[in-house]
Amino acid sequence: MALSGSQTTKISAGGSGKAYAGFIAKAEAVVILYVTCNLVDRNGSEQVSLTDLDWAWFDSIDPATFIAPTDQGAIESTDGTGTISVDLPNTTLTTGQDGTLILSNGIAYGAYRLTTV
Repeated sequence: MALSGSQTTKISAGGSGKAYAGFIAKAEAVVILYVTCNLVDRNGSEQVSLTDLDWAWFDSIDPATFIAPTDQGAIESTDGTGTISVDLPNTTLTTGQDGTLILSNGIAYGAYRLTTV
């Protein structure tokens, strides 16, 4: 959650002439979309504890438009169930729209059409 604020001055109504300066903090919700993917091999076995995965996210499902990723990262890993989740702070998609996640561990690992959450 990001905080921002504004300076205000309160003047008492009792005629005392006292002025009070205060700071009012406002909380603003920051929504970061993410995608989650369960990785399995061709036999359906979960790909648990894969490490050093590089990833790139594209706000499109059409490879012809993959000029530069919207988000990218490195050193991600799957958990004990083969699941990987990545935050997408720069995506222009909204919840429920599809994009493409590309994973690599030095060689191409896979490209996945996923829906943002």
